[in-house]
Amino acid sequence: MEGLRRIIEQHSATELAEIIFSDLSVYHYQKLFIAMEKANSKINTHDYEDVKSSGGIVTGVTIDGGDQETLFNLQKALGIAPKTFEEELIENEIKGWNKAGHRVKFTVNEDERVVIAEIEKGGKVVGHGIAHCHPLDTFDENVGKLIAIIKADFPKRWRERLISLGYDRKL
Repeated sequence: MEGLRRIIEQHSATELAEIIFSDLSVYHYQKLFIAMEKANSKINTHDYEDVKSSGGIVTGVTIDGGDQETLFNLQKALGIAPKTFEEELIENEIKGWNKAGHRVKFTVNEDERVVIAEIEKGGKVVGHGIAHCHPLDTFDENVGKLIAIIKADFPKRWRERLISLGYDRKL
């Protein structure tokens, strides 16, 4: 364990991500992923003082600004990053459609700054919504997916629906 601690301390999050993605076999990557999930679970379910006093996992890691994005991307790739509010809302909408026997399909065109959601049942499109990103806004795929899927369900009252879900970002 001391060797692993030294490796982690000697490398930035960016370097560790490169090591993980380029030097590990699929087996080792998956094993590391499971271990990180278990460690993350312990961090999230224990009070910090209890963990600290037991000599367990220490959560007070300082990450400089440049490595925060890399760490987030690594967590995202490993499936342990917290979901954004938009991702949670999208997931809930898709689950609702799936329970009703529908399939949701997204088409994302970053160049055109457009996201399209199509709701299908039995191979037939039964609803669609289109989200256009304003030229002065930064394109965000998840925001586009959220707006598109809500527009597919509530074409005339989509803004009210987003607000009722607690999404109060500028629309």
